[in-house]
Amino acid sequence: MRVFRKNGVYSFTAIIMLAILLILPQLVSRQMIVGSDALFHFNRVYDAGMQLKEHNFQYFISMYGFQQSARIILPFYGPIMTYLHGVIFLLSPTWFHYQLVSNFILYVLAGVSMACLLKKLEVPSKWGTVLSLLFMTTFSIQYWILRQGFSAWGAALMPFCLLPLVDLIKKQRIRSLPLAIFTGLMFQTHIFSSVLLVLIYLLFFSYLFFYSSEKIRLLKELSLSIFLFFLLTLNVWSSLFELYSGQKILPPFVNYSMHLSTITWQSVYMLLMPFPLFILLLVQFYVFWQKKESWPMMSKLILFVESIFLILSSNLIPWHFLITNEIKIAQIIQFPFRFFIPATILLLVNFGLLLKEGMVSIEKAEKALKWFFPFSLIQTVILLLFTLSFWQTENDYLQSGMHVTIHETNTAVVKSSFFDKNKQKALQLVEKATPDYLPVYYDEGQNNYKLYKKGIIDENKKFVKEVKGDSLIVKWQGDKNLNVTIPIIKYRETKLELNGKKLSEKEIELSSLGVIKVKQQEGDNQLRVSYEETALFKMSLWLTAFTWLGCVFKILFVKAVK
Repeated sequence: MRVFRKNGVYSFTAIIMLAILLILPQLVSRQMIVGSDALFHFNRVYDAGMQLKEHNFQYFISMYGFQQSARIILPFYGPIMTYLHGVIFLLSPTWFHYQLVSNFILYVLAGVSMACLLKKLEVPSKWGTVLSLLFMTTFSIQYWILRQGFSAWGAALMPFCLLPLVDLIKKQRIRSLPLAIFTGLMFQTHIFSSVLLVLIYLLFFSYLFFYSSEKIRLLKELSLSIFLFFLLTLNVWSSLFELYSGQKILPPFVNYSMHLSTITWQSVYMLLMPFPLFILLLVQFYVFWQKKESWPMMSKLILFVESIFLILSSNLIPWHFLITNEIKIAQIIQFPFRFFIPATILLLVNFGLLLKEGMVSIEKAEKALKWFFPFSLIQTVILLLFTLSFWQTENDYLQSGMHVTIHETNTAVVKSSFFDKNKQKALQLVEKATPDYLPVYYDEGQNNYKLYKKGIIDENKKFVKEVKGDSLIVKWQGDKNLNVTIPIIKYRETKLELNGKKLSEKEIELSSLGVIKVKQQEGDNQLRVSYEETALFKMSLWLTAFTWLGCVFKILFVKAVK
């Protein structure tokens, strides 16, 4: 990579060494961190990994993970990144190794991503390296390590995705292909992070467009980029269109206490993790107040956009009022502290630019950074060790939150399952009710988490499930000819075949969340479950694949020519 050709070996080596150092506590202690989102992401990674292993690609229904319930998750959570994690899953002997490897990759991705952006902005290598290492210790990245929050992968990728922004600011032009590729990659990784990325570009573009004398050219370049972006993400758009057309989908839970999830309340750790990040924030605003007349325009723009995200992540926005009045956009956001992720990135970038432009005393900065990074490292390691210590307890070793069912009373057996080569074992022993994105047929007036546990988790032990080709087979013994609940979720395009006979809609009884009930026969029963993809989706999937291949070929071809 060009960024590491000059003074880059040191930077890359430092990033690799820090990544190793940060996974060392877990590697040495051999302890797991099963955070609030771990079971959800482990299930979808397991499903993707098994698809790759058995060459049985099922874009929609889950045949391996999520209690083999045929529920749909993949289209809602970054398909490309999910399959990349499936590869990591296959290369990892156990869940413990998967966690170590994914953590290491995340750290390296974050460090290299930030280093590339700072290099593109011509920030001196020594400052770029320190700021990149500092970025690796922020809670934006630790969010995956400590809680398995997938926003961290969007955070690690975001500096890469901001590379085209440099040309937009410096040259007042849009490089359509890189912008489309990076935005498409973020959309295929984490949809909410892609929304944040687009908001950053929209704010910068709006300002520059207003003052530009070449508005037509900018609009043409932007239009081409948007067109390419839609082609690169057509698989997601078409699958969402298919799922939301003609059926109601249960959205993620509404956080009615979202005013607590801000950097000015319970999520203040985002601001203080690490503490030098907070110091840099104060220094930045102090320097602006003292020297705002001489500040470079780029730094002013970055500070303006950064301030917007800071405000959005705080209680300066009346989140409690918005959520209690059922404002839709507030219900979708859930956790305002996630707005602090782009603010963190823009803060570090702006500080690098201030150092480059001499707006900050180099002598004072060098003295500060001599203890800034070690302090950040120590603070991060202490937090890691504290979180890892829960694994040694009898009752709190799983930090997975509410709605968790543990099917084994022996704690040692549960813990050992995460170190077992049979990765399905842990997912069978520890299950979490997560009703997000299930079909909604009517309102039972009951807690959806309890309904999922009752209809899927509690019923699952009564049946045998296996995968055959493109179908999920459910087997059980029936003692009477009566209707029984089968732990399978039915969407509009889900096809069911009971004992060799295709079931019509009239022969299937559905719960409010799509759990099916069918009439069994005495003796052996077999239900075949499959999903019929529409021709429109198949066409969009192929078009997306060919567009990605075409873009990659163009980049490689242009590079080869140069």
